Amino acid sequence: MEAAGNVHQAEYHLIQAKDWKAAVTMYRNAGKWEDAYRIAKSHGGPAWAKNIAFLWAKSLGGDSAVKLLSKFGLLAEAIDYATDNLLVLLLFSSN
Repeated sequence: MEAAGNVHQAEYHLIQAKDWKAAVTMYRNAGKWEDAYRIAKSHGGPAWAKNIAFLWAKSLGGDSAVKLLSKFGLLAEAIDYATDNLLVLLLFSSN
């Protein structure tokens, strides 16, 4: 079904089979981030929704990513995460 382009029908069957993660992956691969986020939020909860939102923002980059993260209230958390990880990379990089 997915290969034929009928992702919504494929979603229905995946959800019925309790394989919502495959539905999220299907939508991500198709670039349908809103649907991936919707499924992650409704079936995986807040942690999954946040993960998809971060991946979605990464796929957008730049101002679009900032706007998306702001929309979901995740901009400050993303900045903190990036800052912490950059600091770790700097501490363990060889000169």
